[in-house]
Amino acid sequence: ILLTVREPQRGAMAPAPVTSMPFLATLRPFWVDRVLRMTAIAGSLSAFVGYAMVSWVPALMMRDKGMTLSDLALYYSIAGGTASAVGTLATGFLIDRLGKRRPRIYGLVPAAGLLMSVPFWVAGLTATSWPIALALLIIPFTFCSSYMPAVVTIVQNRVAPAQRSMASSILLLFMNIIG
Repeated sequence: ILLTVREPQRGAMAPAPVTSMPFLATLRPFWVDRVLRMTAIAGSLSAFVGYAMVSWVPALMMRDKGMTLSDLALYYSIAGGTASAVGTLATGFLIDRLGKRRPRIYGLVPAAGLLMSVPFWVAGLTATSWPIALALLIIPFTFCSSYMPAVVTIVQNRVAPAQRSMASSILLLFMNIIG
């Protein structure tokens, strides 16, 4: 990236020089703008489910499926991390390509991904062995990260350039408190 991507000039996209805005001035749009409010709620609820499952599944794999701690550290970590990265990148690419023509894509793609993950959660959690369970859970791990590119993009597109960093921080605060 350092060799091929040129850093844009700071503030080049803003009509006026960019200065940071106070916390409360940036928090206000989350209450006033329905899209921002619903995005924060949807992202927070998605984080709640995702964080709960990522925290709970390792214990289930060890207690119920017979996975050892060393197997968990190696296989679960690699499978979960890779699947989450692929899901985030693929969703980001997809919403970037399709969202320009149809803004509803920003909500539909993550919603579809989360819904499509449900049967794989059930199958993975009820599998009889950890290798089968882990293979089935790779799909929900991929889909459960699909909300992140969409919510971050929506927030970045809905606030003024001077509010972007604070708005992202507020979004992450909501998502982590609820998640």
